Amino acid sequence: MIDGGAPIDYSQPVQVVQYVEQGAAAPAATEAAAPTVSDDAVRNFEGARAAFFNGDYPQAMEYVDKALGKMPNDPALHEFRALVLFAQKQFKESAGTIYAVLAVGPGWDWTTLVGLYPNVSVYTEQLRALEAFSKANPGSADGRFLLAYHYMTMGHNDAARKQLEAMLKILPGDSVATQLMQTLSPKDAEKVAAAPPEAAKTIPEEPAMLPELAGTWRATRPDGSTFTLTFGSDSKFSWNYAKKDGPAKTFDGKYTLGGSTLVLEASSDNLLIGRITPEKTGFRLMLMGGPPNDPGLAFEKAKGG
Repeated sequence: MIDGGAPIDYSQPVQVVQYVEQGAAAPAATEAAAPTVSDDAVRNFEGARAAFFNGDYPQAMEYVDKALGKMPNDPALHEFRALVLFAQKQFKESAGTIYAVLAVGPGWDWTTLVGLYPNVSVYTEQLRALEAFSKANPGSADGRFLLAYHYMTMGHNDAARKQLEAMLKILPGDSVATQLMQTLSPKDAEKVAAAPPEAAKTIPEEPAMLPELAGTWRATRPDGSTFTLTFGSDSKFSWNYAKKDGPAKTFDGKYTLGGSTLVLEASSDNLLIGRITPEKTGFRLMLMGGPPNDPGLAFEKAKGG
């Protein structure tokens, strides 16, 4: 929830942009104008950091969500939100949030992250909880990815690479994990990409191959919301979303499918990221960063699509 109660709408793309300070020099006529920093967002972010430093994570979440209500596309706010979720052991939600951030740019360095804590022992205790979760759930791609992020932030690249290798065995071809592997070791990334996927014993085999995506697909939610997703054979897509008795919202762009990871790119910095699993009559799309226990969207081929 952001801005005092408005929900984060993950049916819309997350546009990650860089802001400029109010009063800064205007861009040249040939440059696109960047959005300005909101004073209210800055104040709320300061409150969020203070609450986080003092260990009041629910208060930190409340403040950062208010900040996101004013600056919904700021990467630092989303990365901080992922850290608050991590501190509260909401690892799946934290992984989905940081996945969206790392899909479009690098994360923080160690100095920035640890500076948000009163001392390193508090962070270490939270990291140990994530490590325990990942050990108890070796087939969790979310746990593997989140652990890789934290290891990379600390500069433990070998440990991060091992987690990404394990994730790519669960989700072969995941584009963000592969990209991160390339930043750690291009040679190892090529080896992992070329290796045949190894299914963990605790992970059931997929019941079917993904259907051919080209065409028009539709999904509904119990609240009456409808989703129409059209894939072209030229790697272009169109997404239409409408609430019950509400106006429809549409965006389009290019899509890529790496393994089970679907990336819908409406512009260079405007993304929806999710995972696809095949079903009897279509596929299910789980959007990254969705709410807990989100069943995802069950798409079926539209008549004539």
